Amino acid sequence: MELGWYELSLDVKDVERSCDFYAKLGFQIVGSAPEHGVATVQRGNCRIGLYQGRAPETTLMFWQGDVETIAGDLKSKELAFERGPTADDNGVGALLRDPDGMAIYFVNIRDKTRNGPASKGDRRLGWFTTSLAVKDLERSLDFYQELGFRVAAREPEGRSATLQKGDCRIGLYQGYIEPDKVQITFWQGDVEAVCRDFADQGLRFERGPNTDDEGSGAVLKDPDGHTIHLINMVKYRRAESA
Repeated sequence: MELGWYELSLDVKDVERSCDFYAKLGFQIVGSAPEHGVATVQRGNCRIGLYQGRAPETTLMFWQGDVETIAGDLKSKELAFERGPTADDNGVGALLRDPDGMAIYFVNIRDKTRNGPASKGDRRLGWFTTSLAVKDLERSLDFYQELGFRVAAREPEGRSATLQKGDCRIGLYQGYIEPDKVQITFWQGDVEAVCRDFADQGLRFERGPNTDDEGSGAVLKDPDGHTIHLINMVKYRRAESA
């Protein structure tokens, strides 16, 4: 089941300010409709939609897949949609929620094509993972595997796991991160070099960069308070997609 290309959608207060911030992080604007308060930025395999007053909540979005087929497959697995699939002259969309209430939107807009470079990992910044707080790791694992994700990594103590489908990686964390907060995480990049780049752009860090025997890390926030983690841990290696 092909879900379409993945994009993390964020609600922002000022799309131009947010574009400027992400440009300093090395992102390129790959789609923009300033008259509607919308822009899409991308760096490596990280693609973020910025919506000024148009996205009431953070959303995991899958674009230009076969929405009706996806919905039929997921309904056969007894997953209930909050909306749709509904179609009109512009296209078709459907809204699903994961066990913790995260919105997952499948949308196919007529004549829309993907802008920007092909989705490739950025080894300097690190690979991109959307990190979600979950209440019950096993329940969430079951849900995302129903969507076709596979487990790429899992900690032995059983409170966190990373799933992957195509270029979409989702980290599930039970009891680690603040509930209802989505975190943008870049793993195993050159944290010190990237932080120097960011500091040269005048960006301030909430924590770090710090380095110890276990690795390096830093935390900053975007203009709307979304947390961005840069992490390189000695013990971790990326489990590549099949």
